[in-house]
Amino acid sequence: MTRTDMTSTDQTSTDQTSTDQTDRSEGATMEQAGVALTETAWALQNKINPFPVGGQLTWDGERLRFTLGALAGEAALGWVEDRLGVEGLGDRLRSGESVDAVSVGREELRVSWPAMYAGSALEITDQADRTWLICLDYPSGGSISQTMSLFSGRKKGKAWKKAFGS
Repeated sequence: MTRTDMTSTDQTSTDQTSTDQTDRSEGATMEQAGVALTETAWALQNKINPFPVGGQLTWDGERLRFTLGALAGEAALGWVEDRLGVEGLGDRLRSGESVDAVSVGREELRVSWPAMYAGSALEITDQADRTWLICLDYPSGGSISQTMSLFSGRKKGKAWKKAFGS
């Protein structure tokens, strides 16, 4: 599988996805005492009308990525295409391509944790000053399932905060 970095208008290179991480509980992957993390997560258009798009949030200790793949292929992707300035994203994802919607190095990394999500979501601002709201659990609509997602997401969020040193 290849991954295309869409975070820069002049970068079109691809690279191989990493497979050298080991599984841990809660769906997160950790390596070397919490330095590297991988989590299935959802990008939200905004806090009011989320239109969630699933992908993989990864941190290797040097770079944070949100990679779109098959999980995002059937989602409403218009807002993601607009934000990235691309067209035909759904077709690319359904054909098996993975696309880095977010790719930010340690030095440029700007992350905040919106109080509204009680630690279960993070806002990432990339080099192009685009803000991405990423939920660590699926943003369900019902009050009971939303509460359960909040507890699960908070637990996952603590591991991410620790990895970022925040």
